[in-house]
Amino acid sequence: MQYFTFLGVGTLPEGYEEALYSFEDNKEEIHASKYVQSAIIEKFQSDISEVFVFCTEKSYSLGARNIKNEIKTKFNIDIKFITINEFVKIEEILQKMNEVLKEDFIIDVTHSFRNIPISVTMISNYLEVSTKKQLKHLFYGNYNRETNEGLIIDLINQYENSKIASSLMAFDQFLKISDTYLYNLNDNKINNLMKGIYQFNHMLDYCEFDSCVHSISQIYNFCQSILKEKDKYILLTPYLKSIQKKLSNIYIEKNDAIKKIKFIKLLLAHNSLQIAITFTDQLIREELVHYYYFPDSKSFKEELLNKIAKESDFYDLSTDLLFFLNIRNSSKNINSKDYIVKIRNKNNNLSKNTDILDKDSINDFYLKIRNVVNHGGKIKQNVDVNKIILKCLDSVEKFIKEG
Repeated sequence: MQYFTFLGVGTLPEGYEEALYSFEDNKEEIHASKYVQSAIIEKFQSDISEVFVFCTEKSYSLGARNIKNEIKTKFNIDIKFITINEFVKIEEILQKMNEVLKEDFIIDVTHSFRNIPISVTMISNYLEVSTKKQLKHLFYGNYNRETNEGLIIDLINQYENSKIASSLMAFDQFLKISDTYLYNLNDNKINNLMKGIYQFNHMLDYCEFDSCVHSISQIYNFCQSILKEKDKYILLTPYLKSIQKKLSNIYIEKNDAIKKIKFIKLLLAHNSLQIAITFTDQLIREELVHYYYFPDSKSFKEELLNKIAKESDFYDLSTDLLFFLNIRNSSKNINSKDYIVKIRNKNNNLSKNTDILDKDSINDFYLKIRNVVNHGGKIKQNVDVNKIILKCLDSVEKFIKEG
């Protein structure tokens, strides 16, 4: 790891005085030194490859030689000094760190200048995204002059929680996260949640309908597991509760098809129109094939197709049913493939009343939305996509429940 730290001027005429440093996670282990950097390097000596010290011209002239000699003598490590202005802007810090950052890194803000402690989260976030390296520790040395003791606090958990909170907020708002560097955290519960969300996004990108709905249940359960220890995750609790509330009606639904309908409505509520169109088409086709060919099955699964014919194609089967059952209108003569007609005639098991379907809404969905999009067209501005899809979904839901 690379270690980035700051050299101040100290408050005494002779600079820093020796202090007894310990770490928050091990107060029994004492490190005696004038410099907090010495204590940190001693603790992580086997992991630290380079040390970079930001300093002003004044702090360099007052203390550079001393800290360099101590670190070299104790640990045989050469310090690299980076000179900055006392009123340095964070953009300059970013530029200078970007030039040398090659590994995961540690930042110590004990003696940093002006607004840098406040800006360190922004700095670290930027560096993690731009370099794909991870901040492993974020230290602050809290020195007590009266006792001559310094407690070194690792703020990495607070830092990670702030990143996770931002990602959870993004998921709550858009059902998407992009912080892929988050998925290797030390906390297994948080790690599982972030991986679950990542998996959901991945399945959404690939239009994996069943996998997306399954991921929703996983995400809900991961949130529930974390909320059982909500005192430990206070910063995340509001986001987790909001996500759970959003997903709860999908999670508790027992009927797989109705669960899918609720999921599509969730996508519509988050303006994910393209994928909502794709899944609405798939849902209509699944339920027609389900109730025509497999009425005794609780829900449709693609492996059921093997029961009727090994060569059967789901798309051909469902397209045939859309027109054979007069659910869709067409000005053209739709000629189904011969093998599909044979399969249909041999497996005439329709157990639902298709008259209950609002055929106008289904035709509107295909003619004004789905077919236009699939053929690279542009949906007309006067077409209310959400309204048509919702009406179509309500019709399918009624068919499932009452037909």
